[in-house]
Amino acid sequence: MARAEIPVVALGPQGTPAGGASVQINVLAGGAATVYAARSGATTLANPLTADAYGNVAGYVERGTYVAVITYLANPPYSVEFDAAPAADGSIDELWLPDGIVTGAKLAAAIKDAAAGVSSTRKLGTGATDAAAGDHSHSALQPRQARVTRSTTQLIPNAAITPVQFTAEAFDLPADNQHDNVTNNTRLTCVEAGFYTIGATWQWSTASLVGSRIAYIYHGATQIGEDWRPGGQIGGMASAADRLAVGDIVELRVWEDSGVTAGLNLALAALWWVRGGA
Repeated sequence: MARAEIPVVALGPQGTPAGGASVQINVLAGGAATVYAARSGATTLANPLTADAYGNVAGYVERGTYVAVITYLANPPYSVEFDAAPAADGSIDELWLPDGIVTGAKLAAAIKDAAAGVSSTRKLGTGATDAAAGDHSHSALQPRQARVTRSTTQLIPNAAITPVQFTAEAFDLPADNQHDNVTNNTRLTCVEAGFYTIGATWQWSTASLVGSRIAYIYHGATQIGEDWRPGGQIGGMASAADRLAVGDIVELRVWEDSGVTAGLNLALAALWWVRGGA
């Protein structure tokens, strides 16, 4: 039986990611759970886990109910409970969490309790209830998020709006299924409907270009963000917020009228989003 990925994100008292936090995964009855390095379960990991810079932890557990005990710096530890349950369609096990607004409120309350020195365990939902309701959201503890970049310079033709091809990923969480580095690599594809904050950065390889340069954020065929720069300014940032449905795509497209083909700097071309709620 395939194991389920742990979706917990460790947060500090201010609600920001708690990089380096200790995250102990316990079974509901008490005591440390067995945590695996892969879905196959071949190799186990030391428990507690250590959160990365974004507060995420990497590991898999058997189907069941667990409590994550999170300790960050000198703050009192706080606990959140989660269930490992099968997907409604019978596919690979996942960790289901309820609606982001409700869950977020419960998580915030748990963090507030911890900051006040009050020990608390707040249940964030049950797999059976959430799956029956058609909600298998990761948005409470690990929201959908992705940031894609380039590994080489992309040449942009003169006076033609051109989608940026993203050939590398900084992260694609929690399931690595919102972007592909080869197939349709200009786009982020929505796999969970909701409200998304979207951003992009861009920079040209030379500052000597004449003319204008524009970056656009597109939701499908609709432009939702733009940044314009005159000649001599080589970079910028665009942002947008929009509600996306499953299957919707978002792209960064750029335009320049220097009169020649121009290179887009590989290091600073990026597109990202974070799902904020239903």
